[in-house]
Amino acid sequence: MPWTNIGDMSPKSGALVVRDAALDDGDFRVEAVETISETNVGGDESVILLRQGEIFLQERDFASALETVGATLKDGMISRPDHNGQLDTFAVDSDEGLRELTHAAHAYSGIADPEVTSLVRIGFPTPYDQDPKFDGEMTFYPGGTSLWAVMRLELEGFDYVAPDEADPAKAVPYETNWGPFAGMPRSLETRADLCQIGAFRQLERDDAGNPIVYSDGFYDTPIEWIGPKEPDLIALWESLDDREAPELSNTEEPGF
Repeated sequence: MPWTNIGDMSPKSGALVVRDAALDDGDFRVEAVETISETNVGGDESVILLRQGEIFLQERDFASALETVGATLKDGMISRPDHNGQLDTFAVDSDEGLRELTHAAHAYSGIADPEVTSLVRIGFPTPYDQDPKFDGEMTFYPGGTSLWAVMRLELEGFDYVAPDEADPAKAVPYETNWGPFAGMPRSLETRADLCQIGAFRQLERDDAGNPIVYSDGFYDTPIEWIGPKEPDLIALWESLDDREAPELSNTEEPGF
């Protein structure tokens, strides 16, 4: 069966995409994918946790779970108020009933034991980010990458295409285990922090620890860029300020 998004239309705001909702010997099961923004716990909006697995709800917990989403269960029928305050009633095993059970089971127990968990960031860290809250190995994607495209790459068998994706994009992550982007940190404050990254690591540094990315121009030679060649890393360097060298006290200055 195809995937259906029953969460927010924007995956960054909390998508819940499901398929194969069914009653199994009275209990409820559905395969689910969810996105959780780090902003939910005071982190940064560019960091998203992806989780994929089964939502399971025992029949004995149906009534309690439905109460968490404002619905009730009686004699195999689910009732809940509609947008106009009128009471809608439908069978548990109907399409609408299974959809309501999906919302209830997600609120009640969620994906208890995810088969796939992936922590991703779209765009490089900036000095204005909130402190990291999610732990785990992170995959970095270029700024502007579609989160739906990231999900199709990171998750298993996930081929959902959102209604507003006229031309579904493909996501290509940065390789951060080796090469010029290796060692990309969770936080960047100044250009000195770039020395954690492979392409900047071998460069000489100034007294404040900033990587030296221009030649010195001695002997009338032209001043040239000697830093990384990758446009994204050049743009990252340009987006940051130098770390200032610490001021020396009188006792530390030469001659004292």
